[in-house]
Amino acid sequence: MTIIPAYVIDSGFSGKNVFATVTVAPGDKFIAIKSKTKLKACRSPNLEAFFNGVYDACLYDDDGDGSFDRYGANELQGGKKLKNSIPYRASEFIEPTSDSIKQQVIFLGSTKDSLRLSYREFINDMARPAFTEEYIFPLETAFPQIIGFKGVKLTISAINRAGIHYTVDSTP
Repeated sequence: MTIIPAYVIDSGFSGKNVFATVTVAPGDKFIAIKSKTKLKACRSPNLEAFFNGVYDACLYDDDGDGSFDRYGANELQGGKKLKNSIPYRASEFIEPTSDSIKQQVIFLGSTKDSLRLSYREFINDMARPAFTEEYIFPLETAFPQIIGFKGVKLTISAINRAGIHYTVDSTP
């Protein structure tokens, strides 16, 4: 895997800058690029695009206070002032290499007393048949509940018609 430092935002916005509309969603990650400002970070669909200078949004922290102050559709636009600054936090941009193992957990459903999940592993985007498993976890009547498998610990806060609501507590 390739891992590089990044910045993530918890709130989004949409705005027009010159001829482009910039839309940024909560959870989007931005990678720092060289600039005269304290921090200029841009978003790309993947690392190859980033390293080739292809960005679809850039955010600027002019005073280094931990909040982005301006935005642009690419690295060439000077940036338009945001109505409200957007706080950011340090994170990582992680992109698997083609030969890395990718893991997938699928929510298969639940009953009043059990939860079903499927776990799969892929290499080179091909399923590894020996690494497909189905788990059935007993459920108690109240939430939150903690489950664990493959070294991952999850806290389940709710299961409803919208799906499963959880947080990842630990990974291997």
